[in-house]
Amino acid sequence: MNANNAINADPDEINLLDLWRVLVKRWKLIALIFFASTFATLVFSLLLPKIYQAKTTLLPLESPQSGLSSTLAALGGMAGVSIGKSTPAEKFVAVLESRTLAENVIQKLNLLPEFFAGSSQPATMEDGVKKLKGLTQISTDRKSDLVSVAVEYRDPQRAAQIANAYIEELDRFMNVNALTLAKQKRLFLEQQIAQTKEQMKAAEEKLKEYAQSKRMVAPDFQAQTAIKGLSDLRAEVISKEVQLGVLRSYATPQNPEVQTLLEQVNLLKRQLARLEAGSKNPGGGSELSLESAPQLALSFERYKRDVDFNAKMLEILIPQYEMAKMGEAKEDISFQVIDKAAPPIKKFKPNIRINLLLSGTLAIFLGIFLTFFLQFLERVKTQSIPSSKSVS
Repeated sequence: MNANNAINADPDEINLLDLWRVLVKRWKLIALIFFASTFATLVFSLLLPKIYQAKTTLLPLESPQSGLSSTLAALGGMAGVSIGKSTPAEKFVAVLESRTLAENVIQKLNLLPEFFAGSSQPATMEDGVKKLKGLTQISTDRKSDLVSVAVEYRDPQRAAQIANAYIEELDRFMNVNALTLAKQKRLFLEQQIAQTKEQMKAAEEKLKEYAQSKRMVAPDFQAQTAIKGLSDLRAEVISKEVQLGVLRSYATPQNPEVQTLLEQVNLLKRQLARLEAGSKNPGGGSELSLESAPQLALSFERYKRDVDFNAKMLEILIPQYEMAKMGEAKEDISFQVIDKAAPPIKKFKPNIRINLLLSGTLAIFLGIFLTFFLQFLERVKTQSIPSSKSVS
């Protein structure tokens, strides 16, 4: 059986030796295609610009009582992405892939002029986001929950900067936008404590200046008792107002607790107004009237009342502030950077070895296909010649 018969034979009767003879017959063609393809691939790979890859990985941290899942879902809505039921790592990936985070990275590193240096038309932020997302690969490992950010760029230093900027902007974005209930309470109480400390400092300075100017050593005992009662009542009023302010930060005015606290505050304010006007406390058993106190001692005690009041306010606010901090820690959203991106030394692309392997493999298959195709054409031509002679 010759080579032509090998092509024309029934598939069940194909002789591998005859097929081998067809390949040997045109081995030079196959070799030519192979060497031409690999040489062209080698030249093309050498002419391509070198691309480097910088990679950073992070691990989401979540305590058993934390609200990471629900809070990340809310953050995803702020960033313009939809986050459903998924793992914390997948939700971090969704936020990292958001347009908002890409814009923050571009602005942080001023990438628009660099991305479109040779462009004749001004580049838009939308163009920059598309370019940056084309350079960045964000993925997660389901087994370890590690999140990876890989950036491919022609400059190794810049590739590492972009990858690390993603993590920095992710941390900043979460800290700015993740206003949980505990954090709202903590911020409110923190502001109240700062204001109280400033007021206490001012009250102490006024007391000191007044005592020095009047050369007073100690106020009258009766005035002390009266002012102490007033300061306690006023501190209670402010304490209720602080509790009301904290409650209003997350509850509606129709909330029963809000209405109850509001009534208590109004009642205490009316009592305080009567006492400061000189009336007596009908149910306390002791007089809090200031009418009998000497004027100097009374003025001194009024200054001292402000100091005592602010000191008592700090005693009330600081424990509430510490409790709010503990509650915020339970709802904290955090992650740990496992590997920070470093400038790569070796290029990532083009991979000449893989390119040559793929090119050589495709060239061999192309050469084999072309060999059998030429053999087929030769067989058809051979069969058509006798037919033409018989007709003539």
